[in-house]
Amino acid sequence: MDHLPLVASFIDKARIPQVIDAYYPMDPQLEISYGTTVKAMILSILTGRYLLYKISRCIKLCCSEMLLGEGIRMSKFTDDWLAETLDHLYKTGLEFSFSRIIIGVIESFHIGIDFLHQDNSSIKLYGVYEQETEGPKVINGFSRDHALILNR
Repeated sequence: MDHLPLVASFIDKARIPQVIDAYYPMDPQLEISYGTTVKAMILSILTGRYLLYKISRCIKLCCSEMLLGEGIRMSKFTDDWLAETLDHLYKTGLEFSFSRIIIGVIESFHIGIDFLHQDNSSIKLYGVYEQETEGPKVINGFSRDHALILNR
């Protein structure tokens, strides 16, 4: 667990919680933002806890205000809240926030991008295609929309 302050510092410098909070605004009635919750989950997972109820316990035990910020009450990190956060992030779509997080890391750490390529696109094809032409092959497979029967 000695690595958690270093990882927390990296997460803060990369502005990951702020990126998430900008894209997924917090309900004013909630006490913990989605960004802070994601940060807590990352820290907990890096201690080897993957199940939500174990993450919840780990956050309460090892993620102090020093790691998550002043005024954060650890008792609010219940497995229900963690599940609700994951559901909310999934329902609203993760593609844009993933790109913004990558851009934030590149900017924060001054990473050269002379030879960088990131493809966040997902192409859907409909209809019947003959495979006699040269070029990319159209196949059925797993798409980012989680539909196994789509052509891609």
